[in-house]
Amino acid sequence: MNKHLSIVGFGKNRDSADFYPTPPQTTEALFKREKFDGLVWECACGDGWTYYPKTIEIADNCPICGEIRGKPYGYNFSEDGESFFVNRWDNPCGHIDYYKNVLIEADKLETLASSIK
Repeated sequence: MNKHLSIVGFGKNRDSADFYPTPPQTTEALFKREKFDGLVWECACGDGWTYYPKTIEIADNCPICGEIRGKPYGYNFSEDGESFFVNRWDNPCGHIDYYKNVLIEADKLETLASSIK
């Protein structure tokens, strides 16, 4: 008999609230392996709130001083009762990459890349 691991609500030990969200790490691993065009429907969204992971590309160097950026790592945090998983890094130069500025940089790089194609 083959045994399989499942995160869906089957079996006698099923959670009565039927709450089986896809772990964020699973979604990130999928997006690292596969490329999708357009929106992707998440059928196991757990509590019904939909989040869309945003994958961006930015330069390896700090835009302020030009030194190499820190290595990204996963970071879990809670805000207003919600749990989040994001990537963050600590720049060795000490400059802080604020979220808004990172999105602006990513948009500029994406625009530049699409104009070259």
